[in-house]
Amino acid sequence: MTLEKTTSEPLVAIPENFNLKEFITKNSTNGIKPFKENILLYFMGLLTSVPSQDFDLITESGYVRLSSKLLQGIAHNYLQYIDYMVKYRLIDRMEQYQKAGMQTMRGGKVVTLEGKCMGYRFMPHYQTKVKYVALKDQSFIKRLSSKAEAKTDGKDVYPFLHRWLNDKRLNIDIEGAEKFFMVNLGIEGNAYPEPNARMKFNAYMHPLRMLREGNGNFTFTIDETGRRLHTPFTYMKREAKQFITWGKDKRKLVSLDIKNSQPYLLLGLLSGSLYGLDKEFTGALNNLRETRADYPSLADRKLNLKSFNNSAKAFLDRISMLDNSSSSNRASSKSVSMSFTTPFSLKCLHSDYQSIIGHVFLRSSSSMSSNISSSIMLVDMFSNDMKNNDSSVLEDIIRYREGVTDGSFYPNLRKCFEEELGVPYSSMRAFKDEVLAVLYSKVNAGAYLNERKRIFAKHYPTVIAFLDLLKGKNFLGEKSYTLPVTLLQRLESHMMLDRIGKRIVSEKCNCPMFFIHDNLVVLEEYEEFATRIIKEEMEKCIGIAPMVNVEPWAGKEL
Repeated sequence: MTLEKTTSEPLVAIPENFNLKEFITKNSTNGIKPFKENILLYFMGLLTSVPSQDFDLITESGYVRLSSKLLQGIAHNYLQYIDYMVKYRLIDRMEQYQKAGMQTMRGGKVVTLEGKCMGYRFMPHYQTKVKYVALKDQSFIKRLSSKAEAKTDGKDVYPFLHRWLNDKRLNIDIEGAEKFFMVNLGIEGNAYPEPNARMKFNAYMHPLRMLREGNGNFTFTIDETGRRLHTPFTYMKREAKQFITWGKDKRKLVSLDIKNSQPYLLLGLLSGSLYGLDKEFTGALNNLRETRADYPSLADRKLNLKSFNNSAKAFLDRISMLDNSSSSNRASSKSVSMSFTTPFSLKCLHSDYQSIIGHVFLRSSSSMSSNISSSIMLVDMFSNDMKNNDSSVLEDIIRYREGVTDGSFYPNLRKCFEEELGVPYSSMRAFKDEVLAVLYSKVNAGAYLNERKRIFAKHYPTVIAFLDLLKGKNFLGEKSYTLPVTLLQRLESHMMLDRIGKRIVSEKCNCPMFFIHDNLVVLEEYEEFATRIIKEEMEKCIGIAPMVNVEPWAGKEL
């Protein structure tokens, strides 16, 4: 189904064989007060749109987990709509609900369970392909828009990126994609496909169909946490991308992927340039490092540390006077986007940059009355250029940097993990997920992750110590452990969108480009140009250029 090109209202996906007028005429809506047709349609559309952004929300039985908070935000009487759809056999409801924090026994141990929402799925009669209908109720549309204010409309910030997704030269082979997923999900020629097959099919197709048939009504927003840009490309199933080409001659797209992206970006947090340290403060840092050996007594160490604390406070006072607009409140996603010509610093990533600098430097020093190793660690990291390999740079930082930039970080660390744990990993993907869990979890994340954190710290003690420092509760309270991942996501989006994206458009304004977080997609003929821009801009910020994998979009199996 293709909609009229004049349609501008939000679109929702409903079963192909569903007729709203017939359904509500046959089944009284008296139990819903007040009843709004558009709200019913919107709830139905969630069963396709929500899992299209997180495929794991579809259970093996085909239920889609929807949070009560999400549903209540749409309509305060959402339960009346749900009960109505269940009563008249439009949807089926999984009654299981698991509250976060519940405990159970597994393998002889008490484990705390994550929360799980109730699940919903269409009844078998309505498990068909979907069609897209436009919402018409302006008051409801306005309420949906007000709820979306927590996310910034990306069209206002990155119009030069939005234009390419809305360009008619972007070819979406819907028919080819449908055939591919029908076969690979076991629907084609199968009278009894898996219970979740049809729900998965519609979720996999949703980003593609919104691009081709949505007339601009597709997701293009910036989240308030990591300031990442979310589009149909970021949600799209990897296998769906082979059905996208460009222009009449159907030119191929190429993916430029930063290798070891998360460990590589972490180098940015270990770089002194990020913190915008001025000469006076850098001098105090160098003095602390260079003279610490001359002060063997604890009293002298404390005296030297007190001097460092005073210089740190003076530095914070200076940057406070230079920027009276700084706020102690957490950053808003609506902050003005920075340009690739703007000097790179923590201010580019977080409007609370003064608070973070104070948290890092003052907490690390003042909390160590008898042990200033944490301050020395910061001195050794931030007083040296990322390219230096002299004796003043900590040995594990050098090894970490070299492993990340030459591609040996994950293979070498995987070998260490497997040897010490005595258990092989099924894949590199499984191992990488576990390493990221170690890096971004709470300081005390439980026995399982703590054991893996111990192994990581054995090989890279400074990296773990610094991340634990960032996660300290003095800054964000119980949510402090999220600071590293928030900074890294903002570092990623700043470099990819504000620096790389804006530089590309300034040099080649006719170069189509699409961002999938730390991945840039361009036409085949532009891959060398775009790769050079990625390396140059990231080297300016991080200090070392990343490795970039070039991969044409081609056929993939599920």
